Amino acid sequence: MFKTSFFKKGQFKHTLSFYFLLVGLFFLRSNVAFGQESSLSYPISLAEKIFLTTDRSIYLNNQTLWVNAIVTKAADHSPSQLSGVLYIELIDFNEIILERKTIKLENGWGQAFFDLYQSYLPGRYLLRAYTKWNENFGADFISEKYVDIYASQEIGKNDPIYDLTLVEEESGNTILEAIFDPASIDSLVKGKLDVFVNIDGLADSLSIKPENQIYKLSYPISPKDKVVSLRMRTDNGMSYTKTVALKDGVSEVEFFPESGSLVHGIYSRVAFHAKDVKGKGVKINGKVRDQEGNLITTFESTERGIGSFLLKGDTSKIFFAEIPLENQERGVLTIQLPETKFKGDVLFAYITNDELRLDITSSYHDNDSSYVSLSSRGVEYFYARGVLSEGKMFLKFPLDSIPEGVSSLTLFDQDKKVLASRYIFNPKPQERLQLIANTDLKSYSQRQLTKLNVAVLDSEGRNRDATLSVKVLDEQLYALYKKEQQSLIARTLLFSDFNYSLANEDSLIQPENALELDTWLMTKRPSDYKFHQLEVEGNVSPEYTIGVSGRVEGNFLRKKAINRIEVTLMTFGEQVGVFQEQTDSLGRFNFLLPDMFGTEINALVQTVDEKGQKKDFSILLDDKEVPPISFDQRETILRLDSIKRNVIIKEQKKDTVDRAFNLSNNFIELEEFTVEDYLMTPQRQEVMERFGKPTHVVDGAEIESKEEKWSYGLYSILLFNYPELISVTRINVNGGFLHAKVNGGGLTLVVVDGIPVMNYDYHLIQNIDPSEVKSFEIIKNAKGFPKLFLEVFPWVHPLAAPPVGSVIAIYTHAGKGLFGANATEGVMKTSLPVFSAMREYEQMDYSALTEEQLIKPDLRSLLFWKNNIELSKMGQEELSYYNSDITGKKFIILEALTPNGEVGFKELEYTVESK
Repeated sequence: MFKTSFFKKGQFKHTLSFYFLLVGLFFLRSNVAFGQESSLSYPISLAEKIFLTTDRSIYLNNQTLWVNAIVTKAADHSPSQLSGVLYIELIDFNEIILERKTIKLENGWGQAFFDLYQSYLPGRYLLRAYTKWNENFGADFISEKYVDIYASQEIGKNDPIYDLTLVEEESGNTILEAIFDPASIDSLVKGKLDVFVNIDGLADSLSIKPENQIYKLSYPISPKDKVVSLRMRTDNGMSYTKTVALKDGVSEVEFFPESGSLVHGIYSRVAFHAKDVKGKGVKINGKVRDQEGNLITTFESTERGIGSFLLKGDTSKIFFAEIPLENQERGVLTIQLPETKFKGDVLFAYITNDELRLDITSSYHDNDSSYVSLSSRGVEYFYARGVLSEGKMFLKFPLDSIPEGVSSLTLFDQDKKVLASRYIFNPKPQERLQLIANTDLKSYSQRQLTKLNVAVLDSEGRNRDATLSVKVLDEQLYALYKKEQQSLIARTLLFSDFNYSLANEDSLIQPENALELDTWLMTKRPSDYKFHQLEVEGNVSPEYTIGVSGRVEGNFLRKKAINRIEVTLMTFGEQVGVFQEQTDSLGRFNFLLPDMFGTEINALVQTVDEKGQKKDFSILLDDKEVPPISFDQRETILRLDSIKRNVIIKEQKKDTVDRAFNLSNNFIELEEFTVEDYLMTPQRQEVMERFGKPTHVVDGAEIESKEEKWSYGLYSILLFNYPELISVTRINVNGGFLHAKVNGGGLTLVVVDGIPVMNYDYHLIQNIDPSEVKSFEIIKNAKGFPKLFLEVFPWVHPLAAPPVGSVIAIYTHAGKGLFGANATEGVMKTSLPVFSAMREYEQMDYSALTEEQLIKPDLRSLLFWKNNIELSKMGQEELSYYNSDITGKKFIILEALTPNGEVGFKELEYTVESK
C-alpha cells in the first residue's frame, strides 16, 4: 500500500559526517575571506544542545554557584566537537547580566563557578548558556536554567520587600500587607516612598510614609485575585519588584484535539493541560457540555494536570468544559473548546508491540494519495506514501528503525500541504547505559570516608568508556533536587526537544506513565518543538577557540579599508605572546589565541604599512554580540514551600557557624571605604560643587600598589580588590571595552580631572595607566546627573534623561583629562577576553584532622560534586569523599555519557549515623 525511504544507521552517520565536512569548509572559508555575509543552508540537526547542571537550585548570596555544562550534537547527543567555547551568564530579574563566563570545552564538557555577593538581592536568577555556532539556529538553542538566591542571614533580612501577609478582616474583606525596606536599595532614601501595585494586570500607584521608620503597605484585594506584583521606587530612581502568587489552584486550561482540529463526524482524542500561575500542572476534573447544557462526557487529569477524553466532532454544536474551582470562590471555570471543522483530517498514532501504527481518517479525501513524514531531532527517517480508501488509511513503522526519544509526525496531501501533525515518544530503555555503583559500606559514621566504585556497561553488559558526573546530597537537598531538577536522560530524550518543559518530571518517561506522556505530547504545538524546521539559514562559524578579529581603516579623512597592512598583536600578563598577520583585500585580520585563563588580558595592536612605517590607522575590533535576554516573568512569582524553607534555614545556620568561627579566629571582613583627610584641590572643589561629595575615595598610590603581573588596566585592579564598590562589564561596541558601574548606584558616568568623558570615548578609559592615577573617587547618586547625561549623550531628548545616577571621578597626575597622555601612532591599547579561570569544588579531607576541623562543625548538605570524570577503557572508576556531621540518609546521583551519545543514570542511597 505504501513504500518508505529512511536513513539506516550507517547512512545517517555518513550524512552527518558530510554535513560536518561542510561546516569545516565554511569555517575555513570564513578564515580566508573575513566579513563575507553570504549565508549557507544548515540542517537543524547540526545544532548543539547545551545541558546545564548546578550543584543545587537554592543559594545564599555569599556562596558559590557551581555549574557543569555538556554540549552535544542535537541529532544523536554525542559530545560536540564543533564548539570549543561556551558562554554562561548569570542574569538578574531586571535582565541585567551580572557576570559572564567564557568556558573552554573539552570534548563537549565544561565547568564554571559564580561567586555570589551580598549585594545580590534575594530573588529568582537566570543562568543561560550559548555557543556562537548556535546563533545560526536561533534562541531555541540557548540553554536556560533558573535558580533562587536568598539572603545569607535569616529570611526577610536584606529582602527589600518582605513579610507579605493576607489578613482576613471581621468584615470579610481581605487585606494584603507588606513591609518595604527602601534603604536596602538606596542608602539615601528619605521621606515618602512610591509604590506600584499590579494585580492580575490591573495597575495602581500610591505613596507610603514611614511610621517609626517602617514603610508598611495595607492594600485591599479580592478573593478572586491570583497574582500581585509590588514595586517600590525611591526619589533617586532606585526600584525593586516582587511578584507573589496569592492563590493556589488552576489558572489556565488549554485543550488540544489530536492532529490539531475537531472534524465533523470523526471521533478525536482531546488532550488538555491545566496549570497554575507559574505554569505548574494542577489536578482538575470536569464535564463537557454542549451549548444547550447537555452532558457529553466527563474528564479528570493526573496530578500533573494532564488528561484526555474522546469527543465526536459536530458542527451543529459548541462544546464547553466546566471545571469546578476548589478552594476558590469563583465556582466553575467555563472554557469553550476549539470549534469543529466541517472538513479535515485526523491522525491517530499509537505504539503496540514493536510497531508505530497510524490511523488516518479524512472527511473529504476519499481516495487520494497522502504522505507521512517521520523525523527526529531534525533528521527525516521515513517519508511514506499511501492511498486513502473511503477516507481511511493505515500505516505502520518498525520501532527499531526509529531512534529513542521524540519523533515528529506530519501528514501531507499530494500538494505537500500540511493536514495534521503530532509527536510521539519511542522508549528504548533496553539500549541505555547501565551504571553499576556500590559503596564499601551501607552505613557510615560522621566524617567517615566513603568509597564509591562505579562501572559503566552497555546494553549487552560490556564495559564502556564514558564521562561521568557524580554528586552526593543529604536528604533535604535531595528532596529539592527531585522537586526542581531533571535527569540527563529525561533532558536529552524528551525535555530538550521543546521550548517549554515540565520541571522535575523525570518519571514521565517511565513505562507506567506512557499514556500520560503521549497525552502531554499532544499538547505541544509545532512552535513548541525546536526541530519543526528541518533547515535554517546562517553565516556564523563554529568557535573552536577564542579569537580576535577586526579590520584596519584609514584615519577620519580616509575611511576605506586598508589592505596588505601588517598587524601585530601583543598580549601581556602571565602569558606574553606576539602574533603577526597581514590584512586581506577587505582590510581584515583574525588572530586565534592560545588557551589563556583569567578574566581579561592587556593587549596592544600595532599596524605598519608595506614599508614598515607606523601609520595612524583606525583599528576596529569586531563586536561579539550578546543574544537578547528573555526572562520568563512567571519565574519571579514567589511561593516559598516547606522544602525550600528547610534548606534555606539549614544553609543560613551553616553560614552563621562559619561567620562565628571566622570571627573567633580573628578573620576581619573588608570594611567600607570612608572619606578621610580629603585634600581639596581646585579640580576636586569644582567636581564636588557640581556632583556632590564622594562617598568612597581610593588613593592612586594604593591602586598602583595592588597592581599584579596579570593586571590588565585600572578597572581590573579595582574589580579584583574592591568588588563591593564597582562592577565591571564588557560593552560590545567600538570593538568591545570595559565599563565600570557603581554597585547600587544606577547608571554610571565618568569624569577625568573634572572633564566629562563623552559617550564615544568610553572605550579609552580602560587604557589609563594605573601609575597615572592620582585618585579614584565614587560619587553615589550624584546631584545634577541629568545635565551631565545630556552633555555626554547630546542627542538624547531632555525628557529621556535618567533622574539619578552615579559618577566616577578619576584624577590623574597630568591633570589634563582623558587625553592628557599622547597617543602612540598606529597603536591601539585594549584588553581581550580569555577563558574564565577554573576552580575545583573543594572536597573536605579528614585523613589528618587540623585544629580548625576539630573545632568547626561540618554542616555540608552537598558532600561531593565532581564532573567530567573520564572513565578508563575498562569503564570503571573508584571515588572517595568524607561525610559531614549531618546524620541521616544520603543520596548519590550518577550520570554518564559516552562518545556515541549513550546516556546512563543511577541513584544510590546510604545512611550516616552519629559517632
